[in-house]
Amino acid sequence: MKKLFPNRLVLYLLIRGLARHGDLTDLRVAVNEYVKQERPSSNVELAYYAARAGMPASDVSAIAGLVVAPSIDCTDRLSRSDPVLRDCAYSFITMAYAGNTKAYASLYESVGTDRTLWNSALRHLLKACSCIGQAFRLVEHDWYEVAQESIAILVQAEQGDGERIVESIDLIREVLPLSIGLLTEQVARCFPERIAGWLNRLNTLRSSDLWNTHFGIMESREDYDFELTLWETLAKIPLVRPGLATILRGCAETYESSTMLKGQCRSSHFLWLAAIMAKCGMRKDAETWLRYGIRSSLIYGYHKDITLLYLIDVLKLVNKRQPEMALERCARVLWMVDWMPHLTDGRETKWFTEKAFSEVLAVNRQAVFELLTRLSRSTSRWQMQDCLEEYLLMAADGDPEYLWCLSELFSNHSNEHCEQITGTRQHIVDLVRESCSEDVQRAFEDRFRHFVLTEITPKHWPDHLKDEFSIPPDSDGENGSDVSSKLTFPTRRRRFPAFS
Repeated sequence: MKKLFPNRLVLYLLIRGLARHGDLTDLRVAVNEYVKQERPSSNVELAYYAARAGMPASDVSAIAGLVVAPSIDCTDRLSRSDPVLRDCAYSFITMAYAGNTKAYASLYESVGTDRTLWNSALRHLLKACSCIGQAFRLVEHDWYEVAQESIAILVQAEQGDGERIVESIDLIREVLPLSIGLLTEQVARCFPERIAGWLNRLNTLRSSDLWNTHFGIMESREDYDFELTLWETLAKIPLVRPGLATILRGCAETYESSTMLKGQCRSSHFLWLAAIMAKCGMRKDAETWLRYGIRSSLIYGYHKDITLLYLIDVLKLVNKRQPEMALERCARVLWMVDWMPHLTDGRETKWFTEKAFSEVLAVNRQAVFELLTRLSRSTSRWQMQDCLEEYLLMAADGDPEYLWCLSELFSNHSNEHCEQITGTRQHIVDLVRESCSEDVQRAFEDRFRHFVLTEITPKHWPDHLKDEFSIPPDSDGENGSDVSSKLTFPTRRRRFPAFS
């Protein structure tokens, strides 16, 4: 039967598997067998596996061959699959394992002390891999402070002037499960009493630029897959699991409050986080976020405008059947308003706020006023004015003075909003006719008439005023040539009685 893969490839993949999940004795046997068969040189990855298996330093150096110093400047374009930083980690570990202090000091000097993201990644790897290599050699040495420094370097890293980090930041994040994972494993083995302080140090990474810089193509987005990969790696270490609770709860808080984790990405984040929590013994938290992740999987993709309008239609029907739950359901739907800027360009979903507002208005007029107050601070003015117009036109009773004051919020008397303020104030006058005395009716009619004649262009006058001044219905009234000669205004001021 023909073999699909050559023996050396199968053996090499076996070595990788044993390095991740197997016994170090079996790893050493597999590496020795591969070295005897293939006589490798300049293979820093295999040299790392040999160091991890505890093979002699001379054999490890022979497998690694000549180690080339890394470039201290990141190239303009890097493939996201480029193994440059992973190779650096393997090289640094083998050098530290071999005890070549002079060469290592030379690397420190060549890398320098810049705080750019790329340079910080190299300095982090130098310090972290130095600790890992010494731990592999089983050398009695207190390298814990150096390990702490390696994390502090990442926390302080920042984008340099002109530094392109779109691709390089992914490479840096991709190597962290290797460097920090191995470092944490050795801290747990060599300094178990310091594991709590070590995890506190790792938690500071979550406030760094390296953690909170995100890129999207034609959209605003966030993606913390790299972080979950790291915490999942650390959760494999039994001594570390109990101490991860604070970090994982912080992750849940960040993801829940973010409006840039969207679609299937949001669901996968919470499902992945729940799995890590379960592995760490956080059963209650895991169940909570598992349910949240499942709910988040009920997403919408294309044609968001149609989907949202269908949702509003369903809300109308359900609210009629179960009015006691209506306000809560409206709140859940309105929560989606905060997501709109991060999901669409707004051209087709800009009416969603008003549609949702209408449903709240049909349920609870007091609650909708609180919503209107919030919209006045958080949405575009035209959206707030549209909602205010609906609020006033749906009023069937109430204090007319209070309603009139609300109509003052239509401060923009341009052509777009003249009809709004005129229509709402006409509605207030109609309410007064139905429920107030003749004196009050007369006062509000005079107030409305004075308002229209002095502040509204004839184009937007009510029909009865156009008829009174013989203004053609199709007249635009913009230049005033066909209107001004027909207008006369009172020469004395009139007093309007105050009403409560």
